[in-house]
Amino acid sequence: MLGANLITKQAPNGLPCNKVLLRECFDLERELYLSIILDRKSGGPLIVASPCGGTSIEEVAESNPELIFTEEVDIEEGVTEQQCHNVANYLQLDPDTEAYQICIQLVRNLYEFFLENDSLQVEINPLAQTPQGKLVIADAKWVVDDKAAARQSHIFATRDVSQEDAREVFASQYGLNYVGLDGSIGCLVNGAGLSMANMDLLALNGVSPACFLDVGGAADQKAIDAAFTVLQNDDKVKVIFVNIFGGIVRCDLIAEGLIRASDNVTKPIVVRLEGNNSSRGMELLKKSGIDNLIVEQEWKTAVNTAKSLYINSLLKPAYDDDALSGACFAAAG
Repeated sequence: MLGANLITKQAPNGLPCNKVLLRECFDLERELYLSIILDRKSGGPLIVASPCGGTSIEEVAESNPELIFTEEVDIEEGVTEQQCHNVANYLQLDPDTEAYQICIQLVRNLYEFFLENDSLQVEINPLAQTPQGKLVIADAKWVVDDKAAARQSHIFATRDVSQEDAREVFASQYGLNYVGLDGSIGCLVNGAGLSMANMDLLALNGVSPACFLDVGGAADQKAIDAAFTVLQNDDKVKVIFVNIFGGIVRCDLIAEGLIRASDNVTKPIVVRLEGNNSSRGMELLKKSGIDNLIVEQEWKTAVNTAKSLYINSLLKPAYDDDALSGACFAAAG
């Protein structure tokens, strides 16, 4: 397995196998599910438990929703003794057994771990029980809040970027959020709401995004340069569609950054700017003389222009994954 490209349900395109974990083999009589997530609806930690583990909890929710149990935790009070007992009962453990008591302590420990490490999710699936009644954490998943990177530096120091998309890793070095998709239009936007609306409008017009790249509200020249580097080197991106609603990030700053970065961008670029200093930004772009740049005022017109450029195949593929990966690792180092 070492050195091979491991294809799984979670990674259908495969990921490099750099390490193999060996552990004792167990006979599993029951497979249970236990997790703690940060829940928006309840505004705090939520314990999720089910006697049906070993499979996707989403599948259980669809097929047997009555077998999923939850406990909302008051962040000020913490997990209570009663909630710990409730979880053990949800998992159908015998109150007269050692496994029941171990489960109660496990819930306490899991909650403490969740809080101390700025977690968004801690999932044990399966929490298995052997024929002898012993509880075994057979597999687990742990998600830490990216915004806690400074406070949890010891955790983030263990990050293995070889298991991540090289484009996302590279973008993250500059405070950018990059999500790769399956279409052909590379979207450079600011804000998640605008990103989603942009993708919807593209889909309504018969084209799909190759990615969305969120520059956020504090993009500087280095970040803008990095954004266009990723889009230029993503072979799925045939046309770059820049759609910025200026607020904290000024439209003229985006325009200036685009002009400075344009020497390294050969793909067609469609730009729409609205909001803070948009008139100034549009004026700068129109006067820039960049051959592969089209400026549009209306959102729908900009989408149709991007679609036309894609249909007419005005772009040559220019993605070099190895080169970009090298750039990512160099930046990370």
